[in-house]
Amino acid sequence: DSFGEYLFDALEPGTYSVRFLVPAGWEFTGSDAGSDDLLDSDANPVSGVTAPITVVSEEDQFGWDAGFVRRAIVGDFVWNDQNGNGVQEAGEPGLAGALVELLDGTGAVIASRTTDTTGAYEFANLLPGSYSIRVTPPAGAWKFSDMNTGTDGTLDSDVDPNGRSAAFLLVSGQTDRTRDAGLFEPVDLAIQKTT
Repeated sequence: DSFGEYLFDALEPGTYSVRFLVPAGWEFTGSDAGSDDLLDSDANPVSGVTAPITVVSEEDQFGWDAGFVRRAIVGDFVWNDQNGNGVQEAGEPGLAGALVELLDGTGAVIASRTTDTTGAYEFANLLPGSYSIRVTPPAGAWKFSDMNTGTDGTLDSDVDPNGRSAAFLLVSGQTDRTRDAGLFEPVDLAIQKTT
């Protein structure tokens, strides 16, 4: 039903199993996780079928469950922050050729992308969990803009001076397109003293 609940009642005593069918766009989670059998998923992730369930006279059994998950997406933009203020502004172009690495909750690199000609990158088909990104600039004297400046979290730079973001959590089915990095090229000013 709308709460995800189901019930087979008035069963004869005997041995049964339950088969769950995967809704479009979803997949099974792992089975028998955790220490509470009433809260885990009982469906085999390959077949969708539970272990055999033996029911005796006048017995009720609840807790034969199935968990489903949808994959997540994260990405967005590495840009040339021409005024170095850490905020994406009109006319500031994307930065091609930057390396963006996706790190898991332990800090291990699990995937990498190179930004395209518009500065965009994307990691798709991700399981829910904790991640972070690390950005390496293309060749040149690039420096990272200050992170988390301004009032709009979709337009700021999300990486520290080493190019690493804070950890963020992706949930089932989430598309997160807010993970950006601003870079600028320092300008050397030559001042000539006149006498």
